[in-house]
Amino acid sequence: MKVKPDDVWAWHKMSVMLLRLNNYKDAELCNRQALSIIDFDAARGVQEELKRLTGGAITHFLKK
Repeated sequence: MKVKPDDVWAWHKMSVMLLRLNNYKDAELCNRQALSIIDFDAARGVQEELKRLTGGAITHFLKK
């Protein structure tokens, strides 16, 4: 799927879809892309849900 690099809502919607599919790693990557464009509550909610579901493992794994 092609997404415009600056389309915050496309990145956010993909992160939500991937979260629902239990694809936590890709959900986190898409969510980070959305948050890099603009910080907003819905994306922060996805971030918190990912932390809850993975015990923080996903965000720890993806840190550079």
